[in-house]
Amino acid sequence: MLQFKDLVEARERIHPFIAVSPLVPSNHLSERLQVNIFLKLENLQVTGSFKVRGALNKILLMSKEERERGVVTASAGNHAQGVAWAAGKLGLEATVVMPRHAPIAKVLATRGYGAEVIRGGDTYDECARKAIELAQARGATLIHAFDDPQVIAGQGTLGIELCEQLGEFDAIVIPAGGGGLLAGVSLAVKTLRPNVRVIGVQSEKAPAFAESWKKGERVELPPGSTLCDGIAVAKPGEITLQMAKGLVDDMFLVKEEFVEAAIVTFLERKHLVVEGAGAAPLALFLQEEGLLRGKKVVLLVSGGNLDLQWLDRLIQRGAMGLSRRMRLKALLPDVPGSLAKATSLIASTGANILQVFHDRLAPGHQIQFSEVEFDLEIEGPEHAEAVKRLLEGNGISLIQEFGGRPGPWRGSPLEKLK
Repeated sequence: MLQFKDLVEARERIHPFIAVSPLVPSNHLSERLQVNIFLKLENLQVTGSFKVRGALNKILLMSKEERERGVVTASAGNHAQGVAWAAGKLGLEATVVMPRHAPIAKVLATRGYGAEVIRGGDTYDECARKAIELAQARGATLIHAFDDPQVIAGQGTLGIELCEQLGEFDAIVIPAGGGGLLAGVSLAVKTLRPNVRVIGVQSEKAPAFAESWKKGERVELPPGSTLCDGIAVAKPGEITLQMAKGLVDDMFLVKEEFVEAAIVTFLERKHLVVEGAGAAPLALFLQEEGLLRGKKVVLLVSGGNLDLQWLDRLIQRGAMGLSRRMRLKALLPDVPGSLAKATSLIASTGANILQVFHDRLAPGHQIQFSEVEFDLEIEGPEHAEAVKRLLEGNGISLIQEFGGRPGPWRGSPLEKLK
């Protein structure tokens, strides 16, 4: 079984290659959630994730002959980049098997670090089987994404680093997929701060580790579609689960809507790009009101490799949830000046018109009218109501609205963080 001394040795080994990631307090989150929040920002680590720690430790322990034969791994993205970067740094050839639908940003980054990328299946587990076959055929070293003592030891260096940065604290919340990060950091923290409560968190769409931990044995649960692609694993590791059973105090599942809200909150309030897995610890506090109230808690922000296409959608949806944006559909008489009148009224409130969609052929309306949709940038719910009142007071019929406060965005998890 892995020992704390293995983590200490790993830290000395990888220290020359990686950065000490920042640990920062968050006054805003602490005030809003009534928890003394500290953020351990591994999203600012080289390659944008903690995964480089384990990859480096594994490769640095390989013999000269093993290095000459290269390495193979499977990953949805962050481990891929960690292995690719570490291999490139030390002059090894690396092959990475990634899911067909892995985020484009992670695929391009992995190639950019010099690795050969092979698309090997629809899930991480299918890719893992392909990676084993490749490693055996080539005589290369397989670097498992989580179920390897040397990889776990590398991830555990993060816990030692954290305890040096912060004195006493009450709890730490750690994202869990296969369990490498959870196992390694738990070992470090429980050794150095035995009274700290260690909490693992997963998306409810990928709950395999949480369910396995509760049952005390490995359970296979194929993950569904989730923003937490970095921790979407169907089955935890044998080593990681065995370690977690003796070190982890609790496990929680979070809903996708709270993960989305957490990502937007990091952007809005902390100016940080955080991927779904890294946002899961904050999502837990948005979902579970009153959890650890008044306690000093570290949220482990494990990575920041968020696909730009997802980021764009999240920003747009987040603007709706924060009442910074709204859409209005109106019926306007199809005569010259109608659209100009409506836009002038909207402009007079200080709302910024981002887009206008003018549809003369919309079904269900009299032919003398056009359906017009306004996409507006606003200041908040009161501003939204002022725009509506002004339009309706000037005889403009509104037929649908989204954002601001009404419609499907009411009750967004972002509400409590405004």
